[in-house]
Amino acid sequence: HIPASQRTRHTRATVNMGKSDIADIGSMLAAQYNENSNDASRVKIVSVPKPQPEPGLAVVRVHAAASNPIDYKVMGGYLKGAGWAMPLPFTPGYDFSGEVSALDDPDANGNVRVGDEVFAVNWGQGQHDENGVPSVGGAFAQYIKIPLSRLSLKPPGISHAEAAAVSLVGSTAYQALFNHLRIGEGSRVLVLGGSTAVG
Repeated sequence: HIPASQRTRHTRATVNMGKSDIADIGSMLAAQYNENSNDASRVKIVSVPKPQPEPGLAVVRVHAAASNPIDYKVMGGYLKGAGWAMPLPFTPGYDFSGEVSALDDPDANGNVRVGDEVFAVNWGQGQHDENGVPSVGGAFAQYIKIPLSRLSLKPPGISHAEAAAVSLVGSTAYQALFNHLRIGEGSRVLVLGGSTAVG
């Protein structure tokens, strides 16, 4: 078992570039690979255009992102047979926590506002890409564009690293217990592998 604090990695660049500098030049740093492979050296840190907000999509400045087994399975191409769309080049990373940087219409986005601290898992419900929305993965970057419907407000009592670490495994556990097992008050549940992330 790897503690959550050790499973998360901050994606802030180690170069001398401030937040305002990134916004001014319209680019950011991201981890990307151009082909499916089991070779981690294929992942490169590259400069890419900073995402811009669109209707229904927010741009979030990533403070922390977590790595999971799904990342290397997707990188290796093992889920292509399951219909997981993955356009190349691909920026991996699904779990993250950060701060809302930009919205297409700041006055029409429900409870999410610029400056809010949020966390999320960036993939579709029941499939990799949802309803043609191409924005999947992308957490191993300084900024990420994500559907508003996937964002949750980060509780003030936990760190960005903790929020990023719980995103995928927490939603997996929740879906298993409440969406599939449909447990309720008085239910008794045996948790196997309780020391694991989902457990």
